[in-house]
Amino acid sequence: MLKKFLKRKMKFFIAIIISFLISIFLTSTLKFFKKTNLEILIKTMEANVESLHYYLASFFSGNLSSVRERKGIYNNIFIIAIDDKAIEKYGKWPFDRKVWSDFLEYLNKEKNPPLVFFDIIFGEKSASPKSDEALINSFKNYKGKLAEDIIFETFKTTVGKEIEKEEESFLIKKIITEGDNYFSPKIQAIKKFELNLKEKPRLSSFAKCIPMMEELAKRIDIAGSANVNLEILPISKIPLVVSCYYYFEDKEAYYLTNIYYPSIVLSMAASLLDSKIEDIEITTNKLTIKNAQFEGKRIDFEIPVDDQLNLKINYKSLPSSGYVKIIPFSKYQQYKFQSNDILFLGMYSTKGAYDIKNTPFGEMYGIELNAYAFGTIINRDFIKENSNFLFNFLYTFIISSATGILVCFGTLFAIIALFIALILPVLTGFVSFINGTSIITFIPMVTSAIVLVIMQVYMLLTEEKEKSWIKSTFSSYLNPKLVDILLQNPEMIRLGGEERRVTVLFSSIKNLGDFSQRFSPEEMVEFLNSYFSKMAEIVINNDGTLDKYIADNVMAFWGAPVEVKDQAFKACEASIKMKEAVEELNKELKEKGLAEIAINIGINTGTVVVGNVGSEKQTNYTVMGDTVNLASRIKGLNKYFHTNIIISETTYEEVKDRFYFRELDLTRVKGKTKPVRIYEILDLK
Repeated sequence: MLKKFLKRKMKFFIAIIISFLISIFLTSTLKFFKKTNLEILIKTMEANVESLHYYLASFFSGNLSSVRERKGIYNNIFIIAIDDKAIEKYGKWPFDRKVWSDFLEYLNKEKNPPLVFFDIIFGEKSASPKSDEALINSFKNYKGKLAEDIIFETFKTTVGKEIEKEEESFLIKKIITEGDNYFSPKIQAIKKFELNLKEKPRLSSFAKCIPMMEELAKRIDIAGSANVNLEILPISKIPLVVSCYYYFEDKEAYYLTNIYYPSIVLSMAASLLDSKIEDIEITTNKLTIKNAQFEGKRIDFEIPVDDQLNLKINYKSLPSSGYVKIIPFSKYQQYKFQSNDILFLGMYSTKGAYDIKNTPFGEMYGIELNAYAFGTIINRDFIKENSNFLFNFLYTFIISSATGILVCFGTLFAIIALFIALILPVLTGFVSFINGTSIITFIPMVTSAIVLVIMQVYMLLTEEKEKSWIKSTFSSYLNPKLVDILLQNPEMIRLGGEERRVTVLFSSIKNLGDFSQRFSPEEMVEFLNSYFSKMAEIVINNDGTLDKYIADNVMAFWGAPVEVKDQAFKACEASIKMKEAVEELNKELKEKGLAEIAINIGINTGTVVVGNVGSEKQTNYTVMGDTVNLASRIKGLNKYFHTNIIISETTYEEVKDRFYFRELDLTRVKGKTKPVRIYEILDLK
């Protein structure tokens, strides 16, 4: 029994096993295959699929085609765009630094916005010392706070999370020759921006720093990294903390030190919240700005991050849509800024420094990306990333196994499975996204799609084999329309025995012995073939199943392998047609001067065991049981009552209102102790 059960359920087990294996493999890549090409590929695909969530969220908020409503800090952020007109007005990029000092002097005359961010690197002295001095003085004299980028670079050989012993010598030599000495003036000038962390995160480190001028660094209020992770595109996350390796000498030996810096976005957020970078604390998947001033209270301002301290950016609209207000730098003097305005000054042209980033909404200037990252923090509009391995695995496994199981039920369910595989993860991901949590979408999609394809191929291969068996087994003794039903629903056939309620018919030629003496063996075979063909045609056309020929006997049944409505009626109707066919056949025999034949038919309705019976090489789909034996016994009673068609009382009860009958007797047949009432069918009403 267990073997038969497992055989019937095998396709479901296969679907579940395949779903489990693919789910565990793909979700494991995010946890156990860090920094591998496979992990980067999957994360890149996740980011691409997640772009759809950004579009849908923006669409439903009304900010996709136009700006419906700005929220929170976005009402105060202005991008001062260095566009094509600004480059035409102020000359070739980079501009003379007097341009920036004039800009700051203008702001000082106005209501000096509390925070101005320069997304521009003033890394080296320019060709004009006077312009450099003017810029440094304008930074010194500005009444608000000023922020500027620090850029970090790496070598072609990426410095990893940790330095292995065999790599140490090579990396030290590389950093000494191409990197920075920690105690050099330019690195010490930005020492005040270092993070002193109690918990040291393991991050992929940079190996070279490009800070601002030393004189400017002394006068700057806020600085931080402007780096983004370009391995995974589109950019949906930004690192809030970066680290850089420096070398230093000690007693004629060289050593490396790993220094942590905040991103410019984090540094600006801490400043606006009236905190210091010393107040930044890091714990697992959480970054906290301690003692932050927020909405009139001092709180520990928590920022959800991933294990690499990346913040997921909550982009609100398309690039340059106006959700973040944009002012052309060439026209800044036409605007009257307010005391609570925050200015982000950066490149908005391809004619200057190339600063275009690939985001979920397409190509976006880096300054706008920073504005959205800053707005995400200050508005506490966070999108938390669910990176729990067990959740990811179970979520993927449930969706993919449901897909595989549905495919096992046939073509119609395969269409539903396709919906589950491709649409359900997107819808579920979107609902989670707009509620502030990002869950995996691509992994359950691709897992479900793979399972769907594998199971569809498996079903096609096994079903074709099964259909071939059905055709070879049933097409010769079952109505073609019933064969088609079996082909569409092969599960209706159980290869093991099962109980069914059927109507069984036995038919034989009454006087074949006398009749056969008039024929040669060849003529007898020819006659029987003609006779059986007519009988078989009647059975099959009346939705019966032709079981077998035994000498001159025909055995047929109704109700298996396909359920037949009015099975008793169809069997009785077939018996009348068989009798009529014999009458037609007798006319032909009479014309040939041959004796006429007569048939005996017995019909009984009841429960039987139906299934394939035989050897391993040869099987026959048949019925067995007392119901079959009684039908055969009833057929034999025709010779005693001089009748042609006799049915049992169980068949009679199902068709008594549809035929004319004559009650014959209450008789006890061989093998039965209880008497059976029998009837002769006379004709159809």
